[in-house]
Formats: sequence, structure tokens, C-alpha cells
Amino acid sequence: MQSLQQQATGRSGVKEEDAFAIDEVNLYQKLGHQTFVNLSTEFYNRWVTFSTAPASCAHIYAHKATISHSMSRFSK
Repeated sequence: MQSLQQQATGRSGVKEEDAFAIDEVNLYQKLGHQTFVNLSTEFYNRWVTFSTAPASCAHIYAHKATISHSMSRFSK
């Protein structure tokens, strides 16, 4: 029986070592604070407005101020 990782590699065509290479990069440092904040904010805004987003979780990201506040800890 193939492992889940082997199945994913076979189906995606992405080598396992390439798939895990992202774990070796600090995206925050590479992209910079503002780009990281912009990407994160866009992700959460899209997730919140997505029609199938669970109502029980939507309140977490309901306000941009909450996202900005959460992201400010990365700038320290």
C-alpha cells in the first residue's frame, strides 16, 4: 500500500523533496512584512466571504482590525 505522500507525489507530479522545500524557507523574511500582511489579509478576506465557510469560524476573521492586530506580532 502506498503512503499518502507517495500517492500525492504520483498524482501531482511534484517530487516529494520539492513539495517539502517550502518548510526550509522563512516566507515572512523572504517576502517582507507588508507583503506577508497583504497576502494573509487577502486569504482571510476571501475565506470569510466564501459561501461555504463554516459560520462557526467566520467570526474569527470578521474584522480587518483583528487580522492587522494578529499580524502586528510579526513585526517585532
